[in-house]
Amino acid sequence: MQSEEFRQIQAKMLPKTVLKPADLLIVFGTTYGIDLFVENIVGLYQKGFCKYVLCTGGNVANYNGKSECESLILQELLVENGVPEDKILIETKSKNTGENLQFSIPILEEKFDEIDDIKSIIGMGKIHATLRFLMTMCKYFPNAEKMFFPINVFGCDEDLGYLDDKFYQKLMAEVDKVNDYLEKGFIAELDKLVLLNK
Repeated sequence: MQSEEFRQIQAKMLPKTVLKPADLLIVFGTTYGIDLFVENIVGLYQKGFCKYVLCTGGNVANYNGKSECESLILQELLVENGVPEDKILIETKSKNTGENLQFSIPILEEKFDEIDDIKSIIGMGKIHATLRFLMTMCKYFPNAEKMFFPINVFGCDEDLGYLDDKFYQKLMAEVDKVNDYLEKGFIAELDKLVLLNK
């Protein structure tokens, strides 16, 4: 694939958003790149970009020789790195992106009373799924401002992603996945409350 064709796909699949302080940081489940996630979560929290951190995901991750639920590993590491435990919410049952948010709603309702009390959200997840994560947030949080903080677990320059086989394959797989998920109603089109950096 030529670089220009890749950039057109990239522009659609990896939309950029502004970043400003939000009520909530939602971390979509991850079983790898955990240290990179922790570093960025801690950074955002310490800089005042979120009041609460919601760690999602019930898949088993292997970290430092220990196998445990991915969200519980994140919780433990965040506390070790200075994020107060009472500022961390945990969802431990989900196995995919849709379930990450579906199973989080009752947890958030207990904390915030009403979902609409959450006025702004930053999502965090692996960079290649940026569009899908944002569209999932649009389905479950239509009335909140939505931003996204991508985590590049590939270690490559995203503008040269067509030269990195893993990045390229993951991003191209997302094209079909987004279309399929949208058709099935798992996600929603980007709405006007997605704070796109235009």
